[in-house]
Amino acid sequence: MRKRIALIFEEDYLGSYPSFIEAISMLSEANHYVDVIGTSRTTDFPAPPNFPNNVSFHNLRLSSKINRDYPSEKASQEKSITLENRRNSSFLKKLIPTAIKSIIRDNLNFIKLNLSQFKSQKKLILDSLKYILFVITRLSKRKYDMVIGVDLGGGCSAYISSLFLPIDKLVYWGLEITTPYQSLFNMRFLKFFEMKMCRHCDLILTTDIARANDVCKENDTPIENKNVICLPHSPSGFCGKLKSNFFQNLFMLDDKEVTILHSGWIHEVMQSKELASAASKWPNNWKLIFHERMKRSKKESYIKDIVEAGGDNVLLSLNPVSYDLIDQVVASSKIGIVIYDKSEHWGSSWVSLSKGSGKIAHYLKCGKPILCINIPGFDEIINKYQCGILFDYPNEIQSGISKIMQNYSFYSRNAFKCYKEEYEFSNYFKKFLDYVEH
Repeated sequence: MRKRIALIFEEDYLGSYPSFIEAISMLSEANHYVDVIGTSRTTDFPAPPNFPNNVSFHNLRLSSKINRDYPSEKASQEKSITLENRRNSSFLKKLIPTAIKSIIRDNLNFIKLNLSQFKSQKKLILDSLKYILFVITRLSKRKYDMVIGVDLGGGCSAYISSLFLPIDKLVYWGLEITTPYQSLFNMRFLKFFEMKMCRHCDLILTTDIARANDVCKENDTPIENKNVICLPHSPSGFCGKLKSNFFQNLFMLDDKEVTILHSGWIHEVMQSKELASAASKWPNNWKLIFHERMKRSKKESYIKDIVEAGGDNVLLSLNPVSYDLIDQVVASSKIGIVIYDKSEHWGSSWVSLSKGSGKIAHYLKCGKPILCINIPGFDEIINKYQCGILFDYPNEIQSGISKIMQNYSFYSRNAFKCYKEEYEFSNYFKKFLDYVEH
């Protein structure tokens, strides 16, 4: 029996996220109706691919652009209290317990920060309320067999809708993790209802069990009580021996160049500057290529830093391609790099990534050996399949490239095998499709 499914997706990056695209495509191929209820914003991401007629998009136009500067959370700086200050402290202040004073101070700082950003906060809150109302209105127009809320905005909107509308199956898809400790009111508002969604949904979708634990922890939800289905953040299908000269044509490279690809966000969370600096010391015929998932400009200060750090050994591909061309991009490289900052100050979203990193799946799909940062999850994959080399620091990558090049066909064969057994999306989607249909 054909089902009608609503995917509540408030973000603007659908065109570059394989697991969402593949899920929509496979639900469509199974003859189910899929309504994507999202937003239309000015964005630097590529548009979603074309889907069959049983997939519909309903977007609310919003003028606000999502800020993805994603600054590192600065460690809170405690004001040092000198002996003189203590002497001058009032007797009453000394009577107040430290814990209570800390709570008062935190709340005062919260109020001050939000008042200082009142105008921008007001717009964001209004846009959030508009979207929630838009979702409720769209869902009320027809009966849905399943409603899937994605991450913060989608999860919040789907849960609030379920308070007013009958929904047979409420599904929370947790891919990006937002910490509950938010300093801005609009984020606290959304996070409150995302946590409710995680606790009360009928099913949680995420990349793997490690990620499921992190999602539930950050949403204050006991995972023991939840039904979880894992869908890796990966493409489907097989490349085989796909030939491509995408980068060779783009940068006028010849066969002597060894192209090492970093696909995805150029940012400090990916240690991009450190990676570029390490590449500057490589042999001249080894080229590190940064290929972005969204449109960037060489005028950006951070991009300028990358160019300065990497010199002639770093090439920038700053225009994203449509989803159907990603395999062509990856196939034109020799080796893929997977690197993340191992410190925890970027938050929980960058911790459990072995099945949540789209780039690793695309590399393996195209038979590309990988140079992979040595963090939990990635180490298990590399050690099990011998499809690449682990490193702890960017300055170790050069020796890893040499080792791979000495036995390239061995690592390439293992890359295909790893993708087939660990990442091929359709292998995992069967379980979710069975849940949809029964």
